[in-house]
Amino acid sequence: MSTPDNSTNKAGLAVLIVILLLMVLPFLFITMYFPFGVHHGIRLPFVFIPAILLLIVWFVLVIWVYFDAQKRGLNGLLWGILVWFGSIIGLVIYLLVRSGSMPGITTPNQGACLQCGRLISHDFMVCPYCGAAQKETCPSCKRIIAPDWQVCPYCQHKLRE
Repeated sequence: MSTPDNSTNKAGLAVLIVILLLMVLPFLFITMYFPFGVHHGIRLPFVFIPAILLLIVWFVLVIWVYFDAQKRGLNGLLWGILVWFGSIIGLVIYLLVRSGSMPGITTPNQGACLQCGRLISHDFMVCPYCGAAQKETCPSCKRIIAPDWQVCPYCQHKLRE
């Protein structure tokens, strides 16, 4: 997957925040303007404080999922909405999918880019995401060499002084 540019990140985050606010604002409006008074010995607006705190924690968690998914090259908006509507099940699904895209966990033919840490194939000479060189080549025969070699074993070209 390609890394989205910064403007795509900001636009996706803005859409996610608008969706979340449109869902939260009616709830907050009801709790703020609920008729004050005592009902069965409990002040009604204070009953909603734990629910509001839980909602704020969930909102922060959805924003974290958005940024984490974007960082890993996944669709942050999609995962944010899935976690918001899917609740704990959506979060568990995201965490399972996320574990497969972590730079520390690689498949046999993949490795992490030396510069940006994204998963790439072992046979790539440069990272397609950041352009960083992944393997060193002999200047004479252009074959892949190890970084600590002093002489190219293929053409006997002296590599380092």
